[in-house]
Amino acid sequence: MNNPLPSDLGIDMSDLMASVAATGAVNEAGPPLPDPDSSSLDDQKKEREKREHDQKLQHRGSLVVWVEWVTALWMLATFVLLFFSQCLGLSDTVLVTLITTTMVEVLALVVILLKSYFKEEKEKEAENNA
Repeated sequence: MNNPLPSDLGIDMSDLMASVAATGAVNEAGPPLPDPDSSSLDDQKKEREKREHDQKLQHRGSLVVWVEWVTALWMLATFVLLFFSQCLGLSDTVLVTLITTTMVEVLALVVILLKSYFKEEKEKEAENNA
């Protein structure tokens, strides 16, 4: 089957050509492409970096909330086990192990979060020094 011509579809080619000539370029996904001068490219880069930064902050905030909930629930479970340790017949070795692993996990989560928060600053310093 042959593709129909624009004139067969009722499209006026002169209007389309005038539109292309007026804008200089046509973007199939939407409005005409911007003129790529250096100031607009810098503005576009700054806008993209701002969006990426805002998105990172949003993800970090979600991560912090998740870590807070996991830590709180884990600590609650630890306290419940400690409270009922005599009823459950848990030995001192099991309790020491439970408390030690809980402490290590909480400290590890804090370290991971802090490294995540300050990673960008270290990367920027490394770029400036290079």
